[in-house]
Amino acid sequence: MSLQPGSRLGPYEIVSRVGAGGMGEVFRARDTRLGRIVAVKTLPAQLAKNAQLRLRLQREAKSISALTHPNICALYDVGESDGVDYLVMEYLEGETLAARIARGPLAVEEALRVAIEIAEALEVAHREGIVHRDLKPGNVILTKSGAKLLDFGLARAADPIAVAPDAPTVQHANEPLTAEGTIVGTFQYMAPEQLEGLTADARTDIFAFGTLLYEMVTGKRAFGGKTKTSLIASIVGSTPQPISALRPITPRALDHVVQRCLEKDPDARWQSAHDIRLELEWIAKQLDAPETAARKRFAFVPWVIAALALAAAAIAGVMATRAQRAESIPFTTHILPPKGHTFDRLMDTLAISPDGRYVILGVAGDDRLWLRAIDSMEAKPIEGTKDSMFPFWSPDSRWIAFFADGKLKKAGLGGAPPLTLCDAPRGRSGSWNDDDVILFSPTTITSIHRVAASGGIAQPVTTLDAAQKETTHRWPQFLPDGKRFLYLAGTHSETAASDLNGVYLTSLDAPRERKLVLRARSHVIYTKGHLLYVKDNLLVAHPFDVKSGTLKGDPFRVADQVEYDAGFFRAAFAATPSGLIAYRMSASATTGRLAWAENGRLGEPFGAPHDFDTLRLSPDLRRVAVTIADRVSGLNDLWIFDTASGDATRLTNTADLNELSPIWSPDGTRIVFSRHAGFAGDSEICIVAADGGMRERVLHELKKIESRPTSWSGDGKFILFNALDGSSGPLRVDVLLMPMDGGAPRPFLDHAYNEGEASFSPDGRWVAYLSNESGEEQVYVTNFPEATAKVLVSSVSAFGLTWSDEGILIVSEDAIRLFPVTAEGARVVVGTPRIVLPMQAGIINGSVTRADRQLLVVRKSDPYENTVTLTTEWMQRAPR
Repeated sequence: MSLQPGSRLGPYEIVSRVGAGGMGEVFRARDTRLGRIVAVKTLPAQLAKNAQLRLRLQREAKSISALTHPNICALYDVGESDGVDYLVMEYLEGETLAARIARGPLAVEEALRVAIEIAEALEVAHREGIVHRDLKPGNVILTKSGAKLLDFGLARAADPIAVAPDAPTVQHANEPLTAEGTIVGTFQYMAPEQLEGLTADARTDIFAFGTLLYEMVTGKRAFGGKTKTSLIASIVGSTPQPISALRPITPRALDHVVQRCLEKDPDARWQSAHDIRLELEWIAKQLDAPETAARKRFAFVPWVIAALALAAAAIAGVMATRAQRAESIPFTTHILPPKGHTFDRLMDTLAISPDGRYVILGVAGDDRLWLRAIDSMEAKPIEGTKDSMFPFWSPDSRWIAFFADGKLKKAGLGGAPPLTLCDAPRGRSGSWNDDDVILFSPTTITSIHRVAASGGIAQPVTTLDAAQKETTHRWPQFLPDGKRFLYLAGTHSETAASDLNGVYLTSLDAPRERKLVLRARSHVIYTKGHLLYVKDNLLVAHPFDVKSGTLKGDPFRVADQVEYDAGFFRAAFAATPSGLIAYRMSASATTGRLAWAENGRLGEPFGAPHDFDTLRLSPDLRRVAVTIADRVSGLNDLWIFDTASGDATRLTNTADLNELSPIWSPDGTRIVFSRHAGFAGDSEICIVAADGGMRERVLHELKKIESRPTSWSGDGKFILFNALDGSSGPLRVDVLLMPMDGGAPRPFLDHAYNEGEASFSPDGRWVAYLSNESGEEQVYVTNFPEATAKVLVSSVSAFGLTWSDEGILIVSEDAIRLFPVTAEGARVVVGTPRIVLPMQAGIINGSVTRADRQLLVVRKSDPYENTVTLTTEWMQRAPR
């Protein structure tokens, strides 16, 4: 029966129960003689008659009493009271290493410090001939004074231990506590020889030490299995993945230390804890070398890119600056995308860890977040982050929060599966303070909410101001005090220049009391006494008095042409508290120049670079209608490019409105396009002469629906268009058919799926379209005008499509393919596809249109446009 508070064991008064384990119960108690708090460990009464366990308890007492070291839990006393055997030990304030690892992997420096302290404790124990035999995270306590090793209950003394002759069951003095063939310990941390029941020695502890160090750094156990049998097989027969493969920033020397600890043959392991300690101390000193220490304080080693291999888009060389400390060396460098990839979605993925060691990125064709250590050349996807957006970091740089599957989630750097924190149907990025409070926006049209970093139900913090036409609060940013925060209050119905968009300052204590800091339609980051934000497509830094919460002086330029989207109220930049800034150099992911592609090869680009949204070739191939995003307002205008000269002429210029999706009439004289005021707002389908010779005319108005024309039938009688409705919930995309004789549009594909990009075949008998009926965007063909049958053309996930004379061109993440399509009576037959153009690094996905056997695409013209810039030089331009 467990002891109750107030009961006594000799002079020790029980205060509370702390826990229990295989060797008994542990209580917090008070030594009535000395008035100090101690830990009392008892052998449960129901087990007291077991001579084996009593002997084990006595042996633990003798083992611990022989050890004196700051990193070993001290033994004060041993006794027996009313048939209860007990030990009295130092009471430790802290948490177990197991509890610490459960929160995520330790920083390398912290793991090394703890490991060195454990190695010192083992070194002392082994010198006294004592083997722990149950080294695991639960037997290490992290205290303010350092790590403490405890629970030598399974220790085996090398020297014989006398046993009272009247003991109920007596082992001979020269026999080990546990007989040969008996397994003692915790499976996950056992050495192979332990599993076989062989005699354990110091090298057995060294194997367990390797598993412990591996788990501290990665957050994962070195060996795993769903059953004891599979776990044992893993320990005996497998080799764990190197630490540096899971955490690229880890010193390679640490891989060597751990791998040698985990050798299956004890003779191949380190032979002493002393040798391990020396190795770990050497690694720690390398991390604390002047150039590395400077990196830690300044959050970045001043790596200088020696060259960029432009054609291969790969870094040719890197050198570390050693002559000076990083604080005194302003620098600018570039991060290239992972080999074989291009950057994409950086506006909703780019984030730097507060310590400046890691950057999160997005790549084309992969909807996961990618993690790269700044001082590494490799980036790797973060597992469990499919379809994720807007990541942000914990203040200690150990956790990444992000939005996916309608939830706010977090993931540790060690690779453990993400944890769900709360609902966030259409979440927008957040901020995480030292008190583990997270601020975020659960949807695009709500206020700022808060939730604990451990999870729970999110609660609103701010309130939308209807008088100011506010439709969104987003991009919260904690200031250094962890209480006050900045956030953007915006309106979807106005442009970037509107005075209704502003950044406000408030606090967790009084969120209704807010102060306007500046007018902007951009997220804001505070760093080094400045606010960073985008203005007129420039990334600027504005001096900011953080104490008073007021701007000082004038903003100054940090970078030009930063990727920006007024619809998201956000730009592609991030920063650390120490002043390291990362940003996307191009204005947006769609900035490029037009180029012809023929026979699988890309030609030279022509015309000026722009942010092309869509492009459509005229029937005679001499002109291309495009929509170009304005880099300040984010709104699109309609332009006509000459494919021979590259000259461009603006066709529309309507303030505060978007022109989208131009399509040509069959004779090439007119263009139909859509115009709308904002997401889920009213839209118009308009027509204009391609040479600008006639005034625009509205063909049809749609209320609270965004329209996008996609195809004009060859006989000129019908137009297909996408209807995007997001006014009453999740975005819904349908295909509508509009007669050109003035009749009202009607649904053409009336299904319960998102369907769009519908396109007439050249003969007008068929319509190809995209549908997510299967869960992925795939291409189907149906008959026109009845739409009574359908044929799956491609099971490959597609981004876009267009008809050619031979079939259908389908754009996927890796290539543009031609799917031959022929009509056999009332049905179509799809032939074997062939790749007509690989989606090379220079092509912007989806920007393709038909031109017989030629393709017109948008391609990158500058290799630097597909980089992320890292810089600290901006601080040199700050007013003195």
